This record gives sequence, C-alpha cells and structure tokens, in this order.
Amino acid sequence: MKHTNNTIRNLILAWRNLWRNPGRTAALIAAIAIGLWAGVMTVGLVNGMYEQRIDYVIRSDLGHLQIHHPDFLAERDLELGLPEVGKVKHYLEGADGVEGFSERTYADGMFRSARNSSGVRIHGIVPETETKVTNLGEMVVAGVMPDPAAPVRNPMLLGQVLAEEHGVDLGHRVVLTFEDLSGEILSASFTVTGFYKSRSKDMDKMNLYVLSEDLRRLLGREDLAHEVVVRLEDPVTTNSFTGVMQAQFPDLSVQSWDQLSPEIKMMIDYGGVSLVLIMVIIMLALSFGILNTMLMSLFERKREFGMLISIGMSRSRVFWMMMSESVVLTLVGSAIGMGLAFLAISYYSVHGLSLAAFAEGLAKIGWDSLVFPFVTIGDFATISVIVIGMTLLSSLYPALKAFRIHPLEASKDL
Repeated sequence: MKHTNNTIRNLILAWRNLWRNPGRTAALIAAIAIGLWAGVMTVGLVNGMYEQRIDYVIRSDLGHLQIHHPDFLAERDLELGLPEVGKVKHYLEGADGVEGFSERTYADGMFRSARNSSGVRIHGIVPETETKVTNLGEMVVAGVMPDPAAPVRNPMLLGQVLAEEHGVDLGHRVVLTFEDLSGEILSASFTVTGFYKSRSKDMDKMNLYVLSEDLRRLLGREDLAHEVVVRLEDPVTTNSFTGVMQAQFPDLSVQSWDQLSPEIKMMIDYGGVSLVLIMVIIMLALSFGILNTMLMSLFERKREFGMLISIGMSRSRVFWMMMSESVVLTLVGSAIGMGLAFLAISYYSVHGLSLAAFAEGLAKIGWDSLVFPFVTIGDFATISVIVIGMTLLSSLYPALKAFRIHPLEASKDL
C-alpha cells in the first residue's frame, strides 16, 4: 500500500514538473498522439485490406480448399481430370462443416468476335452449386448466368471488360476455339447471356464461364471434372479439414486456399513484420523528441537536482523522477492517440474508408477501393509493448545523467 502511494505521488509530481514548460510539453504530447494515431490507423487499414483480399480470393474463385489430380495445376493437361470425382462428391455430401462444393471443368483457348480475338480460360461450371461456393452470381451486372434451361444453345457469361473490348452485347454469338481430349482443334459458337464485373480487370479479360455439360460434351468426355472447390461453414477449420480430405483421398491433391495462393499468404506474413517496423520507426522518431525534451528539462533543472541531492534525496529517487516524467508524458500522448485511433477505426470499420483516388490502380491488382479497417487485441498489445519499450529506452539516458549529477558542479554551472 505504501509503495502504491509513493508511486502515485511520484506520477503526480512528474505531471506537475512537465507543465513547468507548457508549450514544449503540449507540443510533444500532440506529436506522440498524432504519431500513434497515424500508426494505429495504418495498422488498421492494412489489416482491413488484407482481410478483404483474403475474403475476395476465397469468395471469388478459390473457396477454402480445392481438390485436383496431383499433376493438373502444374501441367494444365485436359486429360488430368479427377479419377474419383463421384467418390469425392459423395464424401463431401455427408461431411460435417461443408457449406457447399462445386465441380469445374477447364479449357484454354481463343475467344473470337467480329472485331478481335483474345486468349481466355474457359470455366465449365454447374451454376446451381457454383453460387454456393463463390460470389459469381453477385458479380453479374447484366443479363444472367448460364442456365441449362436457357432457350439458347451454349450460353456464356462474359467479363464486361472483355465484352467492351470486342464490342459484344447480350445475345451476340461468339466463337471459342480450343483443343479437345483427342488433341483436335475445334471451334464452337456460344451465346452471350450475361456480363460480370469483378474487382480485377485482368480477371475479367481472361476468364469466361460456360455450362460444364456443354464444355464436357465438346471436349469429348461427359464425366470430366478437373477441380472440386469446397466452401466451409467455419474458415478456422480449413487446415484440419484439408488434412482429413487428403488422408481420405491420398491419390489426389487437396490444397487449402493459402497453398493455392502462396503469394497472398506470404504478403500477409511479411505484412505483419512490416507493420511492426512501421510502428518502431514512428516510435523511434518520437523517442528522439522525448529524449530532447528530457535533456532540456535536465539542463534547466540541473541546479535543482543538485540541491535535492545535497539535502539528502537519494540519487535513485532523482533517477526515477526523470523516468516518471518520461513515462507520464508518453502515457498521456499515447492515451490521446489510441483514443483518437479507436474512434476513427470504430467509425470506418462500419462505414468504410474510401480510397477512390486510387480506385483504378487498385482495380488492376484486384483490390477494393472501400476498406473496412480493424485492429485486433494482439495489435494493441504489440503497439503497447513497442511504446513502453521505446519510452524506457529514450528516457534512460537523461535519467542516468540526472543520477550522476554532482551537487557542487551543478551549483557552479548556474
């Protein structure tokens, strides 16, 4: 209890001493608050962008995990279909935690219109199940998705960007040219029934969607499926479910989204390190301000400290006086900065932070221009450790100089 009372008295005394020079103290508190606000907002913004990127990658194409022939992704050979697709589907139908799954068939070929031709990847999908694992249906901006009951032959969903480049409109017929399973080059006419628009213009240019049954018929094998994509009810179970599926089907390749897109995983891992470095740099800059302020305070009060030591105050008490002032200064600035950051993130996490000025550039790499920032408890803990650590380091030198003050020399300096 006595120790607690002494600590409180020391902090109150430190607070009073800081305001001997109100202009300097206020300026440094403002600098600490603004620096921390900027740092926390940066962390929140990057967290939001990463979270939305992961969600987009999962919902737009990858799902939580995918199942392939072991060599399909490396070779993209049409003949490397799933040998046990029926067993895989049957297992997934009875598996707990599976929200949905869908099979896909692929072919690479040329898209030809009256105006131009382009290289494309043809996705053969089952619309009824595809919309349960991806948000392809939500991306349709005109017309409808391919429908087996459609009155047209070979319906197709086309990227809006590709359609504009080729001058294609709804109802127009276009030609797809690709190899079948026998290696023969074939051309087939498809009717454009809808346009989709994703966040990535490159995706819109490269990918188009047709009915899986139509593509299989043209390729020459009615049961051909190159991929089964799975969406889980709880994303946290992705790795464990992937392991279970791999053990159940050891002859197939079962990969989670981060294995299928290692660049995203790497970006997030390195991003976490980068955010820590950003906070260290910000606090390092602020630490020089704290160091400078405390050294100036020490110079101005050198005679005072000398007198206190000469009348019996212990040097350790003088040391802790200087340390306490640094801690109080940082705590006040940090509390204001954290409070402002909390209010800002609370608002933008609901309403979103618009990056419309960079929308075109972000669209090229598949990022959304409306970001919903957030900060985790772990982020706050990391920031707190950095703030406390840098504060103690920056205040150590002035406190040691105060500890070494000689009363006689201090009186001669004034």
